[in-house]
Amino acid sequence: MNINDLIIFIEVYQKESINQAAKALGYAQSNISQRIKALETLYDATFFIRHHHGISSTGQGDLFYQYAQKIVKETKDIQQKLTSKKKTVLCSELLFNVLYEQHVLEDIQATDFIIASSSTINKKLTEDVYDQIISFNQMEKAEYQLKEVKSLALNVYGKSKEIYDDDVSLVVNRDQLCPLRHEARRMLGDRTLFELDSFEGMIKIVEQGDGIALLPTNLKSLQTLVKLLEKNIHINYYVYERM
Repeated sequence: MNINDLIIFIEVYQKESINQAAKALGYAQSNISQRIKALETLYDATFFIRHHHGISSTGQGDLFYQYAQKIVKETKDIQQKLTSKKKTVLCSELLFNVLYEQHVLEDIQATDFIIASSSTINKKLTEDVYDQIISFNQMEKAEYQLKEVKSLALNVYGKSKEIYDDDVSLVVNRDQLCPLRHEARRMLGDRTLFELDSFEGMIKIVEQGDGIALLPTNLKSLQTLVKLLEKNIHINYYVYERM
């Protein structure tokens, strides 16, 4: 058995079809069948039941699928560590935009940044390992150690001071776990929501006078806008290092 056999097994398991797996992997169908048969012989097990509609996994197949996923993931992890010299950083999309513009991020050229929303960061953590994580989310994972707790300054921005008193929409990120969305709704939740997926899109709506938004301060893109709060508010974000 080699790692490629496990990749073939995973593809067959997920596709529930030897034919579809063969097409996806670029192999002959007979080759796929032989490799699956070789695995079943090696482990003295029956992983799939064949029928005219395709295949379905057995209990042994389900168990072996979990094993195969783990081995393939760990193999990819060690290959990455052995071959890649770049530091990998998983970062909140909003924080990346802010920290990049403020020239806070270190070793940009020597770093691979994986950008994710607040809702998907935890999912990303189950899919891969990272040297550093920069997130609004607090974590309790044994392989990562909290290095720093930092603060992000925010204010409510509009096109003019007058717009704050009007019945203008509150522009928020569509991500339900976005901390800026949560804080904006806590402060201004009685307004109609204008939801967007794009941070840059949110700023454009505010620039046009079609909404107000809680945004990070000190960004060049906000220089034409007006702060609507007398004092900034602050929310924490967290920097974790892999142990």
